[in-house]
Amino acid sequence: MSFFATVLGAASRVAMSAATRFLSPKEIVVDIGMKPSLFVQANLKKKLNLKYHFARKDQVIARKNDGWRIAQGRKWLILTEHYVDKRNELILMCKEE
Repeated sequence: MSFFATVLGAASRVAMSAATRFLSPKEIVVDIGMKPSLFVQANLKKKLNLKYHFARKDQVIARKNDGWRIAQGRKWLILTEHYVDKRNELILMCKEE
Protein backbone atom coordinates (compact mmCIF):
# COMPACT_ATOMS: atom_id res chain seq x y z
CA MET A 1 0.00 0.00 0.00
CA SER A 2 2.86 2.37 0.76
CA PHE A 3 4.37 1.98 -2.72
CA PHE A 4 0.99 2.65 -4.34
CA ALA A 5 0.50 5.78 -2.21
CA THR A 6 3.97 7.04 -3.12
CA VAL A 7 3.40 6.58 -6.85
CA LEU A 8 -0.03 8.18 -6.65
CA GLY A 9 1.37 11.14 -4.68
CA ALA A 10 4.19 11.68 -7.18
CA ALA A 11 1.80 11.49 -10.12
CA SER A 12 -0.55 14.01 -8.54
CA ARG A 13 2.32 16.44 -7.85
CA VAL A 14 3.44 16.22 -11.49
CA ALA A 15 -0.13 16.77 -12.69
CA MET A 16 -0.62 19.76 -10.37
CA SER A 17 2.64 21.44 -11.44
CA ALA A 18 1.73 20.98 -15.11
CA ALA A 19 -1.77 22.34 -14.53
CA THR A 20 -0.39 25.32 -12.61
CA ARG A 21 1.95 26.19 -15.47
CA PHE A 22 -0.81 26.05 -18.06
CA LEU A 23 -3.52 27.78 -16.03
CA SER A 24 -1.61 30.60 -14.32
CA PRO A 25 0.37 33.17 -16.31
CA LYS A 26 4.15 33.21 -16.11
CA GLU A 27 5.67 36.51 -15.01
CA ILE A 28 8.34 37.70 -17.44
CA VAL A 29 10.85 40.20 -16.04
CA VAL A 30 11.48 43.07 -18.46
CA ASP A 31 13.33 46.37 -18.49
CA ILE A 32 10.77 49.14 -18.08
CA GLY A 33 12.87 51.46 -20.24
CA MET A 34 12.42 49.32 -23.37
CA LYS A 35 9.57 49.78 -25.82
CA PRO A 36 6.88 47.19 -25.12
CA SER A 37 6.71 46.30 -28.81
CA LEU A 38 10.18 44.74 -28.42
CA PHE A 39 9.27 42.19 -25.75
CA VAL A 40 5.53 41.49 -25.93
CA GLN A 41 4.20 38.39 -27.67
CA ALA A 42 2.79 38.37 -31.19
CA ASN A 43 -0.85 38.51 -30.07
CA LEU A 44 -0.23 42.00 -28.62
CA LYS A 45 1.98 43.12 -31.52
CA LYS A 46 -0.87 42.45 -33.95
CA LYS A 47 -2.99 45.10 -32.23
CA LEU A 48 -1.37 48.26 -33.54
CA ASN A 49 -3.31 50.87 -31.61
CA LEU A 50 -2.45 49.77 -28.06
CA LYS A 51 -0.78 52.09 -25.61
CA TYR A 52 1.12 50.67 -22.66
CA HIS A 53 2.16 51.76 -19.20
CA PHE A 54 3.48 50.11 -16.05
CA ALA A 55 1.21 50.30 -13.01
CA ARG A 56 1.87 49.32 -9.42
CA LYS A 57 0.25 46.00 -8.58
CA ASP A 58 -1.90 47.58 -5.88
CA GLN A 59 -3.39 49.97 -8.47
CA VAL A 60 -4.42 47.32 -11.02
CA ILE A 61 -8.09 47.31 -9.99
CA ALA A 62 -8.34 51.10 -10.20
CA ARG A 63 -6.69 51.07 -13.64
CA LYS A 64 -9.12 48.38 -14.85
CA ASN A 65 -12.00 50.72 -13.97
CA ASP A 66 -10.37 53.33 -16.24
CA GLY A 67 -10.34 50.94 -19.20
CA TRP A 68 -6.83 49.53 -18.83
CA ARG A 69 -6.21 45.79 -18.77
CA ILE A 70 -3.21 43.66 -17.90
CA ALA A 71 -1.10 43.03 -21.00
CA GLN A 72 -1.27 39.26 -21.38
CA GLY A 73 1.02 37.77 -23.96
CA ARG A 74 0.10 34.39 -25.37
CA LYS A 75 2.58 31.76 -26.56
CA TRP A 76 1.16 28.95 -28.64
CA LEU A 77 -2.40 28.24 -27.52
CA ILE A 78 -2.32 28.01 -23.75
CA LEU A 79 0.87 29.49 -22.28
CA THR A 80 0.29 33.06 -21.10
CA GLU A 81 2.68 35.74 -19.83
CA HIS A 82 2.46 38.89 -17.73
CA TYR A 83 5.27 41.44 -17.88
CA VAL A 84 6.72 42.78 -14.62
CA ASP A 85 9.72 44.87 -13.59
CA LYS A 86 12.73 43.35 -11.87
CA ARG A 87 11.47 44.28 -8.38
CA ASN A 88 8.12 42.63 -9.13
CA GLU A 89 6.30 45.84 -8.13
CA LEU A 90 5.04 47.02 -11.52
CA ILE A 91 2.97 45.19 -14.13
CA LEU A 92 2.49 46.15 -17.77
CA MET A 93 -1.01 47.28 -18.68
CA CYS A 94 -2.47 48.16 -22.07
CA LYS A 95 -5.40 50.11 -23.45
CA GLU A 96 -6.77 50.64 -26.94
CA GLU A 97 -6.47 54.24 -28.08
